[in-house]
Amino acid sequence: VSTGGNADFDGDGLVTGQDFLAWQSNYEITDGTALQVDGDADNDGNVTDADLAIWEAQHGTNPNAAASSGAVPEPASLSLLALAAALLAGRRHRED
Repeated sequence: VSTGGNADFDGDGLVTGQDFLAWQSNYEITDGTALQVDGDADNDGNVTDADLAIWEAQHGTNPNAAASSGAVPEPASLSLLALAAALLAGRRHRED
């Protein structure tokens, strides 16, 4: 099951039953003209079972938040980076 794409067809920030209804109403548009609002989660211009699989995987979530959550470094990583920088700075100072 693919989790790529965006099944928030109504753009309210959450994948819900309303989004399923958009998909269901336009199911089997296969001429390449479908938009996300029609239920095209994978952006291929069609409303198919593949879009339903994305909706199922994302149901109850905010797909926009999930996509951007990986960009924020963990606090522990930042602490380790600061510690390493301090150790390197101290080591260079002693060598001078």
